[in-house]
Amino acid sequence: MNLEQIDSTADSKATRKVRLTQYRKNTGRWQFFAVARNEDGKPNPERIIIARKPVNWQSPGAKFYLDWTDPESGKRIRKIAAVAPREARDAWNRKSKVLAGELEQYESTQSEVENRTIDDAIEKFLIEVKATKGAATLVA
Repeated sequence: MNLEQIDSTADSKATRKVRLTQYRKNTGRWQFFAVARNEDGKPNPERIIIARKPVNWQSPGAKFYLDWTDPESGKRIRKIAAVAPREARDAWNRKSKVLAGELEQYESTQSEVENRTIDDAIEKFLIEVKATKGAATLVA
């Protein structure tokens, strides 16, 4: 299934805005490789595409990265997302929702982390829960 043909919902448009890749060593060189997608168009970080074949995500020193285009400047941005697949999927969900306008951006600096109040920590936690959990979790 070609993801470009799915154009009926805002969620499918947001999935094309953020790309999840893995930086890993292959045949002696460090390279970026695409993450496989599920039937619904969302990335499956447990499978990496190398030479059109899905392979396991585990590779020594490998890291997952997010790629997107900044809406204001139009420049491509690439930032590290995670080392583990679950963290990478959560980071992709969060960034997709931020770019779709469903969630507000939360970027913390090192000084903020050291001087964070309980209210700030709760706010950051709730933003992460809204980004990574379903609606049923928020109601419970």
